[in-house]
Amino acid sequence: MKSIQASQLVVQTCLTAVLVLIDGIVTSSELKLMADPAIDEIAESLEIIFIPVGHSDIPEGPPETGDAAGSRGDCIATAIPLTHLVGHYGSWDLTLTTQEYPTFWFYVPYTSEEATSGEFSLQDSGASEEYWRAEFELPGNSNRATPGIVSITLPETVEPLEANRQYQWFFDLNCPTPETASNQRTTAASVYGLVERRSPSDVNPDFEAELDEATHPLEMAEVYAKNGIWFDALTQFAQVRLDYPDNQPLNEEWRRLLTSIGFGHISEEPLSGSVNLIE
Repeated sequence: MKSIQASQLVVQTCLTAVLVLIDGIVTSSELKLMADPAIDEIAESLEIIFIPVGHSDIPEGPPETGDAAGSRGDCIATAIPLTHLVGHYGSWDLTLTTQEYPTFWFYVPYTSEEATSGEFSLQDSGASEEYWRAEFELPGNSNRATPGIVSITLPETVEPLEANRQYQWFFDLNCPTPETASNQRTTAASVYGLVERRSPSDVNPDFEAELDEATHPLEMAEVYAKNGIWFDALTQFAQVRLDYPDNQPLNEEWRRLLTSIGFGHISEEPLSGSVNLIE
């Protein structure tokens, strides 16, 4: 009898230890998302200001709005249109990156059921040579679904971007229009723009030193932004927001930054993360 009781005690002790361990793991994960003193401290003092290359300060007056769209018209018109967050936008030059494999960002106003697939392609600026083309699906799970801001990153399996060379990219959505919506107004389902890689030494003599001093992605975003490197500033900021979606100071700074560029209409839209490439 004592042997049975002893065995039961051992089993209970082991179960308790496992439950405590699991609880600790969950609690640790939750705490990472809910409270990070470093994030809170940086976010409170954060002020990311984008200054285009060629300017010593923020350009006077609000940016001109407008969006470069393609010729497709097979998606139902939405209150907020398909919008690219990189490339030229009105009077803003948002084309620069220092990365060989940059990340591109777009606001997609459709669910994964409304836009069943899409295609991204990268060509030289003369559209005479194609470097990469990929089909994708939009994020569709409950936590990272569209409508929202999505990204697509140039993979390291293709040729890296050459420095001081312009490339043209195209982002197209396929939206089969239901028969029940055949009388509704449709709109362009394609956007395009330019990207150009710059070597850090060509941006600013102090640029590399400033990046080396930055110890956090948000600090790096500040350095990129004030030197006119929008692609990288946006990516660094967005990746932190994906990790801490409920951080209020971070969200307020995100809204302020996007509004200053002319993206106020999507500044409160959720970040949905990367699209799903179709192999």
